Amino acid sequence: MKATAAVDPESIADDVFRSLDSLDYDDLNGRAGRTRHGYVEPDQAAWDLFEEALIPFIDEMAKNHKRALPAVAKAYCIGIIKGLQRYEESSCSDLSDWLQDAPGEYIDSVIGEWKKGSPGNEDITEVMNVVKGGRL
Repeated sequence: MKATAAVDPESIADDVFRSLDSLDYDDLNGRAGRTRHGYVEPDQAAWDLFEEALIPFIDEMAKNHKRALPAVAKAYCIGIIKGLQRYEESSCSDLSDWLQDAPGEYIDSVIGEWKKGSPGNEDITEVMNVVKGGRL
């Protein structure tokens, strides 16, 4: 059995989308405003929450590079990108208005992180086709 058989990019995309789409004003209110360390702007708090929701997925992608599982890392990369694209297209999150540019910027970051694993040209082309196919 191949290692990629258990890794489904669509399942990862669903998980990424759910994680991002579940962010709400309660999360934001817990972060924005006056804190004992100073004032945190709501837009900065929203971006921080967005990034924190993505970190586990990006970390798993990077771990698979370190485990010498490039196909699994690519599946994670594709899944994260698809989840970000889905969020950009159809999020109902309370915070989506604060995060209009976040999906596109994080797609670029995810690709940059994935490329640290030195993927081949065919894999890069495949990932970039996913990006192009989903961009609004």
